[in-house]
Amino acid sequence: MTPLVLLLGFASAWLLLWSIFIEYTVSAALKDAYPEQFQEETIWKIAFPIFVLSPLTPLDLQRRCLLSWTGIIFAVLGFSFCCFLYGNLVAGWIILIMFMGFAVVLTGYWRTYLANCRRKVAQSDEEEL
Repeated sequence: MTPLVLLLGFASAWLLLWSIFIEYTVSAALKDAYPEQFQEETIWKIAFPIFVLSPLTPLDLQRRCLLSWTGIIFAVLGFSFCCFLYGNLVAGWIILIMFMGFAVVLTGYWRTYLANCRRKVAQSDEEEL
């Protein structure tokens, strides 16, 4: 195993753990703000992206969550590169395809976040009038 594979693997693992921690802090900050029927663990995990990207959620929490998700997909890309460098082409391609799918979904999430930012700016402009 080459030092490059080890370095890339450890960097990807660290990025993944950091991103999961940030997502957990955002989830904990939001969970109490929603009705009790949505706080059940299974429903919360499924509906979490909807709640995070809601216009009612503060933009700072939305941005932190999107940055953590971006970190997660780049960690996935790092693991894919590790598989390629280690010589496991099948796993590398499977993980790379997962990265591309996650990137497409995350692009839609970023567009929703930017729309929420524009909405907040428009509301603040109306309040100044």
